[in-house]
Amino acid sequence: MNKENLNYLTDNVLLQQFLINFIPGLPLFYALKTILNVSTGDGFTAFLIVIAVSWVLGLILEILLFNKQHKMRFDQENNINKTQLHYLLIVKFAIGIVLSLTLALVVFVIGNVDNPAFDEDIFLPILFKRLIIVILSVTAWIHFKKKLD
Repeated sequence: MNKENLNYLTDNVLLQQFLINFIPGLPLFYALKTILNVSTGDGFTAFLIVIAVSWVLGLILEILLFNKQHKMRFDQENNINKTQLHYLLIVKFAIGIVLSLTLALVVFVIGNVDNPAFDEDIFLPILFKRLIIVILSVTAWIHFKKKLD
């Protein structure tokens, strides 16, 4: 395999077609998996389910929130450069983390509101840790979104 084919495979297939959707969809997949209590199975089947569903969730996230960049990625005349592609990956991953942590926190609170054994001493550290991650993700989202546009 020559260098041109390897660069094409790495840049176009691996980065633009797979990783740009798979990585942001992974936290969304695990958040939805815990909410829906769905088992993925074992072995290679679970591996394929995780990859396929995460990729689809990342693609849906891109189509809904970054439609302009999604169209630019597949337009031959206005092709997106590598730096913008990396910014898009970071922004989508930050949004995926924010959505998954917020969704998991809402489900946790709704599930434990009527529980008499619900202890605020347990809830506050969980809330604080997730709030720090959400703040960092929103900061990265805002910073790289400005660079993307």
